[in-house]
Amino acid sequence: MIDFEKFKNKLLYILLINSLILVLLGTIAIFIWEDYLHAKNYKYVYVCMLLTVVLLFLFFKKLSLKIKSAIFVVTFMFGGLTTIYVWEMLGAGIVVMLIGIVLSELFFKRRFTIVSIILNVIILILIFIGKHNGLRTYIYLSQTNYFNSWIAQILAYAYFSSLLSYLINKFKNYILENYTNLTIKQKELDRIQNNNKILGSVNF
Repeated sequence: MIDFEKFKNKLLYILLINSLILVLLGTIAIFIWEDYLHAKNYKYVYVCMLLTVVLLFLFFKKLSLKIKSAIFVVTFMFGGLTTIYVWEMLGAGIVVMLIGIVLSELFFKRRFTIVSIILNVIILILIFIGKHNGLRTYIYLSQTNYFNSWIAQILAYAYFSSLLSYLINKFKNYILENYTNLTIKQKELDRIQNNNKILGSVNF
């Protein structure tokens, strides 16, 4: 039988190592370019994320699968939003957020993922409005590609996150359905083999 919990733990551990490297590099970058980005206040957010990942690494085996999964999903989504807020179009915030959606779909029910997508889109819009004073700067921004880049990123996130959620959900249901059918067939086969053994011993 397949131990799905063990498989999920292995998957989370691989992601943990990669997350540790990613957050560490992001923290170093924010300290180096804090003056250029005017990100003196944001650097502590990266430090908190780094500490979260380090603590998760230290207590990985002691935490339950649900707690570890929740921490990963929140960290990736929050990390992606923070990256967009600090680096704007320069960072890979959308990609990080999409990874959070993949993890959410893998480890939680789909309604949690849908709510997460909606909340993230709303937060992205609020970030844009907050950083650029909303419609007051629309006339200036519309003369450049900057405004269009923001709109494109928000729409791309909404589309691809929904698509990923749908595809992963379909694939997950397909795997679980086939696994259930195989389990039933295996039990039926074991029952037949046991009956044959009993009949063989009686005939003997």
